Amino acid sequence: MFDLNNMKYSVFLMALMHSVLDRLVASICHLGSRVVRS
Repeated sequence: MFDLNNMKYSVFLMALMHSVLDRLVASICHLGSRVVRS
């Protein structure tokens, strides 16, 4: 059965995960560059 509500929820969850992962990768890269410089 095709549930529109469920699909909306999973799309929202995927977007949330993507933004969290993006922020995590950005902070790791930032820390890495700071370590390399010093």
